[in-house]
Amino acid sequence: MRFVTAASNLRSLVFSIAPLSLYEVKGIAGNIIPAIATTNAITAGLQVMEALKILGREPGALVRDTCRYTYCLRNVTGRKGHLLQPVKLDPPVAKCFVCSKTQVHLQVNTRRMTLSGLLSKVIKGRLSFTEPTIMLGDGEIWMEGKDAEDFSVNLPKTLANCPNGGVRDGVVMIVEDFLQDLEVNILIHHQDQWPDTEEKTAEEDVEPDHFILGAPADKKVVLPASNNGTEGGDGGGGSAAEKRPLSDSSVGEDTTTSKKARH
Repeated sequence: MRFVTAASNLRSLVFSIAPLSLYEVKGIAGNIIPAIATTNAITAGLQVMEALKILGREPGALVRDTCRYTYCLRNVTGRKGHLLQPVKLDPPVAKCFVCSKTQVHLQVNTRRMTLSGLLSKVIKGRLSFTEPTIMLGDGEIWMEGKDAEDFSVNLPKTLANCPNGGVRDGVVMIVEDFLQDLEVNILIHHQDQWPDTEEKTAEEDVEPDHFILGAPADKKVVLPASNNGTEGGDGGGGSAAEKRPLSDSSVGEDTTTSKKARH
């Protein structure tokens, strides 16, 4: 406790905060430790109760209809004075790749866009991945973190010239983000000519980082079944502002939208 007091007082002086005595620090720590244990015990108990519901549910019953997530309220509410408020789970949104199995379609010129552009403009800029790992074929072509230096040689390469056969039309890339526990499949549609640039005769007239998130208009896209066991659709419930919808007409160039809030 003396060490904690000394270290915290040194830290406080850095930010011009008045230091505390050993007795005062003991009083603060004495309040925090029981609070943490009590809160963890309540949360663990709620988790066990929901786990029992999953184990005891009827065959064919959906988890969404069986389980609830619970709000821990600071003050009593309602006529019965409850502090724990269970709420029905929201169904997944079919167009949100975080909570559904929808495949992301990406239109891009694979002979012009580089892996670096794909990372900065699409995966990080539009899909809001933090530390992505890109798998192509039987191996990785990019891995964030301490191994990034080993894959940095691939950054200036065009997508078509990447290892493991390159990124070409019809190829599916798997992108994972272990930091956010996200995974998405990106289906590539190679485009030489863009709908808004048909009058331009030279391919170089179009920005190399030009891309469109969404399937081409001449290809019919059938959404797979979502996590709640229903066919993909708009998906009721769940606020659209809390999701990351993928618009079929989202066009990206050198200037892309900023990262959206995390799901």
